[in-house]
Amino acid sequence: MLLYVALSQFPPGSPVINGSQVIVLNSQITLTCTSARGNPRPSLKWFMNDLEITSGLSTTTSVSPQAPTLTGPTTLTPGQQGIWTCISANGYPAGIMTMRNKDKNTQFTSEFSSTGVIDQKSYDVTGTLSWNPVISNIGDTICCDVTHTTTLGNTSQTVCRLFSDAREYFQLKSLQLSYHE
Repeated sequence: MLLYVALSQFPPGSPVINGSQVIVLNSQITLTCTSARGNPRPSLKWFMNDLEITSGLSTTTSVSPQAPTLTGPTTLTPGQQGIWTCISANGYPAGIMTMRNKDKNTQFTSEFSSTGVIDQKSYDVTGTLSWNPVISNIGDTICCDVTHTTTLGNTSQTVCRLFSDAREYFQLKSLQLSYHE
């Protein structure tokens, strides 16, 4: 049996140049050129008057991460520990991940940990939340926010999950399953 693996190739987004609009003769300037994604990774070149600029440049490669994913229980009995995992893949440099209770407007601190692992030329950031919700948390929404200022500015990528009480879920299920003769 032969197995073929196809690597997906796709073009990068259009380049975007940011920097000063006014340039003073003989002064040093900083211009930033970004191009989203692309496989293989795009190479960027600078030109002035149709001639490639090859000296005096410093380049940094940044890659926007994929939208984060959040897994974990959506129903728990209050007091029961739940573990939620958030993953943000393929960003460079590594993004900053946090988790919060959207409804209580609180950040998880001691219950949350995250690590970044470099995989070839990009980072996968994984965050884990170990939390014991109480009755007042029923109906709350847990969110994972990933900030990647290099490519996304101050806009976070966010994914959320609604938390509900398992006791209500089982009561509703038993009502739906019961019948009388």
